[in-house]
Amino acid sequence: MKRRLAQAWRNVFPPALAQEDLSPAGRARLLALMLQRLVFSICAMPFFGLVLALWFQGFGRNQLGLRLWTAGYVLASLLALLMRQGFLRELQTVSPEALLLRWQPRVRRLSQANALGLAALGLTLFLASGRTEYDFVLLPQIGLALLIVTNARSQLPAVGILLRFLGLGWGIATVVYPLTRIDWPPLIAEPSLSRVSEMLSQSPWPLVLPISLLFLLALYRHALITQNFFHQQIKLEEQAAQLAQQYQAAKEEAEQALQSRNQFMRTASHDLRQPVHAMSFLIESIAHRNQDAGLRPALADLRQAAQSLSLMFNALLDLSRIESGHISVNPQLLAINPLLQEVVTLFRAEAQSLGLALRVRLAPAHASVFADPVLLRQCLVNLLHNAMRYTRRGGILLGVRKRGAYWQLEVWDSGPGIPVEERSRIFSPFYRHVHGQEIDGGGHGLGLAVVARCAELMGASYGLDSIEGRGSRFFLRLKSAASLGLASAAQSLPEPRRGQLCGRCLVVEDDAQVASAWASLMQAWGLEVRCAEDEAQALAVLQAGYLPQAILCDQRLRSGQSGVQVLKTLLNLCPDASGAMVSAEWNSEELLAAEQEGYLVLRKPLAVEHLHALLSQWMPNSVLAQ
Repeated sequence: MKRRLAQAWRNVFPPALAQEDLSPAGRARLLALMLQRLVFSICAMPFFGLVLALWFQGFGRNQLGLRLWTAGYVLASLLALLMRQGFLRELQTVSPEALLLRWQPRVRRLSQANALGLAALGLTLFLASGRTEYDFVLLPQIGLALLIVTNARSQLPAVGILLRFLGLGWGIATVVYPLTRIDWPPLIAEPSLSRVSEMLSQSPWPLVLPISLLFLLALYRHALITQNFFHQQIKLEEQAAQLAQQYQAAKEEAEQALQSRNQFMRTASHDLRQPVHAMSFLIESIAHRNQDAGLRPALADLRQAAQSLSLMFNALLDLSRIESGHISVNPQLLAINPLLQEVVTLFRAEAQSLGLALRVRLAPAHASVFADPVLLRQCLVNLLHNAMRYTRRGGILLGVRKRGAYWQLEVWDSGPGIPVEERSRIFSPFYRHVHGQEIDGGGHGLGLAVVARCAELMGASYGLDSIEGRGSRFFLRLKSAASLGLASAAQSLPEPRRGQLCGRCLVVEDDAQVASAWASLMQAWGLEVRCAEDEAQALAVLQAGYLPQAILCDQRLRSGQSGVQVLKTLLNLCPDASGAMVSAEWNSEELLAAEQEGYLVLRKPLAVEHLHALLSQWMPNSVLAQ
């Protein structure tokens, strides 16, 4: 029974949350809130005193006590305002612990003083009313009750202070209120216990006392609920602020990691492009000198491998630029089939190693779209990579379908499929497929997000269909060139004629391996070539009487010299020569400025056929093989 009663009491009067659960800063905020409300209540008292004074004056009653009480509260209001200003100053300069230690007792004493002031108001009303009509006394007393309730609301954030306030203010007012109905002169003249009992029975005391007790209980319950509400709100705000700080720190860490990763990729891309650049030149040099028909298939495979590596580095760099948002959209007329074949080349060896069948279904020969080749290639690379990652048996199909005025590029796989509840989030950044956790930890959740971003940049639609346990189909839908009134793009470039060249070329390259590859390839083409590591060696070559018709200069030299400035110096000394910058960097501000000035910039790894075509234009005496 006791347990049930205790539970019922806790249900009606919930236990107050301990202030120790809040941080010192949270308790200081709670104290500031209560002080603000308390000062506002004190400042409102003089207006109430003026109203009561006018009320008593209108009935010819003595209002001197009310005037004195009002004047006292005017002074109290000024002191309370000064007190609040001091608190606000220290709130900005003093630690929360020191602030609580100094100001909690002050606020408590201010609340108790306010309670005594309200009790004094009740006594003043008693003295000013005397033995008069019940209705006349009732109205001021109701006003006093409302005034105490209004003041009590300022104490709600702290139940302990509220109870002290009610004990002094409402307790004294409750005792004084029934005494206004007692006829004191006869009682003083002939005091007796029976007369006191008779007079009290005629007073409203029996009615006022239970109502007062019920009022106190209701106000106490409201105070408990309100204090707990304020505590929970401040605690939630503190948790939200802490989470916001953690989020900001995590965001800054992620941005720093992304920036470091992108910087690493740019640096690694430059360093890795150098050997790929040299390898492609050496392969072409060997192929040009080769007379053994049996080696031609092997050399063709080497060419294909070098091209695949080059495409892979370009894709990595493009991915870094897309994720960092530093990429521009350059749509152009694009043939579909060569792009599909190029992307499939990147994954054919990996598919064979995994035992997967990688097939491609080409479009009709005229199929063309108007799209950015870098973004579209990155979409297909990411979709194929995603399919390769989740498919453990069966195969993958890259195909094209005509859908009205659109060409729809599709990637089919026989993987585990995607649950229905995940499909709406599969293209979101950092979302990890549930099966990815089982395969290799789930990756970073950026691959399909990059696909979505690239598609949006190109104005293409994208989506997926999937049957759980059987596989998925991802697609991109782009408008066909014909629907835009554009002619179809060429499906393949004409095979370059790499015959003998005749002329002189100066190459400024500080990497010995790359310089050797330059020399080997150009000598195989019949050119007379000189290599220099820096500007000083290049000037020495010119002073020795070597007059180049073409100058190719690397951007990043170990000497710290700017390749652009070296090229400008050499071209000034050789006004009849043609020149170009060669660099593995793609976003160099200096190279971009050089391009704007009209200088040609070639990107590593340089396509051999493009280099041959360029040199054939620069060498007027070149003879191309028929």
